[in-house]
Amino acid sequence: MIQTLPAPAPHVVALRIGETVAGDDLDAVTRSIDSALATHDHLSLFLAFDDWTSITPAAVLKEVGLGLRHLGHLDRFERVAVLTDKKWLQTAAGLKGALIPGVEVRAFPLAERSDALDWITEHPEQPERGLIRIHSYESRMAQTSGGVPVIG
Repeated sequence: MIQTLPAPAPHVVALRIGETVAGDDLDAVTRSIDSALATHDHLSLFLAFDDWTSITPAAVLKEVGLGLRHLGHLDRFERVAVLTDKKWLQTAAGLKGALIPGVEVRAFPLAERSDALDWITEHPEQPERGLIRIHSYESRMAQTSGGVPVIG
């Protein structure tokens, strides 16, 4: 099940991913993203995985299709905040961020929901083309004096 949450800012699509995600759930995601892209130059996503447990094969196929469909619009996505206590999902968020140049992806533990919402509502400084910024809970904890790990 995927629920649309109240957006913390006009340029943010906020979603709660709960229990089992089925193929039909992604239709609502597509509508939300398409609607936001129609009215905003840049878009950020807030994804709360508080009690997510599984995804159906049909949903996996639709998710791949959704990703391919928006491939030409990647330059319009700014940030993705992933809220979860699942370590493997935090790691996956960082890996996905590495594959999407120009989009900042940051994973937050559930206890840091307000920090995630604050971060996702900000418009980031535009990184130089070709740089990929990866933010995970572990890398934020390991940072010193505000340094941001950058992989080029």
